[in-house]
Amino acid sequence: MRLLRLFAQIIDWLVSIAALVFSFLFLLPLLKQLIPSTPVSAILTLITAILLAVAVQIPFLSVSQTVGKAFFGLEIQSCNEERPLTQSIILQREIFCKLFSCYLICIPMLWGKPGGHEAATETRVVRRRKTIACYKK
Repeated sequence: MRLLRLFAQIIDWLVSIAALVFSFLFLLPLLKQLIPSTPVSAILTLITAILLAVAVQIPFLSVSQTVGKAFFGLEIQSCNEERPLTQSIILQREIFCKLFSCYLICIPMLWGKPGGHEAATETRVVRRRKTIACYKK
């Protein structure tokens, strides 16, 4: 399970890096032609890259996953029964982990302990159960 989570994290990073590369390779040259100020066009490109990376994840967040977790059949569950899992909680978890402190907060996960992002959002990652529809004849 730890390896699956690690590989899922790598796929999610690759999606974010792809959004960043796409934005800076294709969008930045266009913005530099429209906006003469290089810092302004660079900041707009960075904001676009972040929004693009989040937009790619949105369809997966609605089913308690990210791109990487969907690829490996994992899902995010709430540990708090009184607080249902929402897209905003998943987004907070993913941004908190990936953008701000993954290297420090995710280290406990290597030893099977919950990461800081899991404790902060009261979530966990589990294998997704396959649901099979049962029809009465």
